Amino acid sequence: MSDRKRTIPTELMSAERPLDALLPELTTQQPALDAHPVHPRVLHVPDGEGYAWVVALWRNPGGAAELHKSVRAVIEATMLAELCRAPRAGEELTKRPTELRLAAFDNEPHMADALRAFGLTPAPADLDVAMRTLQQEADAVGMKIASAPLSLWRAKVRAPANERDRRIEELHGQLIEAGGAEVWGETPGLPSRRAAALLNKAFDVKITPDDAGLDLAELLLVSRDQTGVVRWIPPLFFQALCDLVGVVVAAMGLSVDWAECQADDNGFAEAPLLRVRGGERAEHLPIALHLMRWCVMPIQEGEDIPPLSAWVADEFGAWPT
Repeated sequence: MSDRKRTIPTELMSAERPLDALLPELTTQQPALDAHPVHPRVLHVPDGEGYAWVVALWRNPGGAAELHKSVRAVIEATMLAELCRAPRAGEELTKRPTELRLAAFDNEPHMADALRAFGLTPAPADLDVAMRTLQQEADAVGMKIASAPLSLWRAKVRAPANERDRRIEELHGQLIEAGGAEVWGETPGLPSRRAAALLNKAFDVKITPDDAGLDLAELLLVSRDQTGVVRWIPPLFFQALCDLVGVVVAAMGLSVDWAECQADDNGFAEAPLLRVRGGERAEHLPIALHLMRWCVMPIQEGEDIPPLSAWVADEFGAWPT
C-alpha cells in the first residue's frame, strides 16, 4: 500500500487513499490465443459510425450453464475494457458499440436460454467481411471451422434515443478533453464532481454527493426503459458513477480507498476498484464490474432492478463507522 495521500475536494467529502497495490481480477490485457470453446479475443467490426463486437463460439463447452459462464467471461471483460478506458484514449472514447454478435460454429440445444441474459437472439447468419477474420482467428488456434457459422445471435446496443441522450454524448466529449492524462483514482471525487457540474448545467439539476445525488445521476445516465438491449453509458460518465459510489459511501462515515487505475499507451486501464473499511471490517469492491452488471447489461422482461442508492444502503448501511 502506498503512503501517498490524496483527498477528495471538500465539497465531495474526504477519504483515504489509493489502493496502489491492488488490481482487479479482470484486466484489459488481451488473452493469449488458445483453442477455448469461446474464443478469448472479441472482434471489433466497423458498423456505421461505430463498431460491432463479434464473439466466436468454436464448440459447445459442455452444456448451457458452461456456455453461459464462458460467454459471460468474454463479454464482461470486453465491455469493461471499453468502459474503463482513460481520457487519454481521446477519439477512441467517442466511438460507441452498436451491436453485440455471437457466431456459433457448434450447437447447444438450450442456447437461447444460455444467451438470453446478454440480449442475444437468433438472426440471419450473415457476417460478410467478419467471416474472413474469424477464419484467420480459427486458424491461429488450430480450429477447423465451416465457411459460415451454424447460427448467428445479435443483441442491440442502445443508441441515443432522445435529446437528453444526445446531449450527454456531447458532454462526454468535454469530459474527454478535460481528463487529459488523468487515471481513475488519481484524484478521488474529481470524476464525479466534473461530470456532475456538466450535467447540472445542461439539465438544470443538482447532483449532490449523497444517495439523492446518486439517484439523480443514475436517472440521467442509466436506461431502464428498454429490455433485452445493452444499455451503453459513455465511458467517462460510467467511471464518474463508479467514483460517485465511493463518494457516497465515504459520506456514510466509512473509510474509502481508491485504486489508481493506470492506463497503457492506448488508454486501456484497470477497472475501477474501491476498498471500504468500517470498524474492523474491510472489503474490496470491484465497483466497475458491479455497475456494468447493474447499469449496462440488459434488463430482462419483468425484471425490477432497485436503484443504486438502495444497493449502497443495503450493502454498507449496517457497517460500523
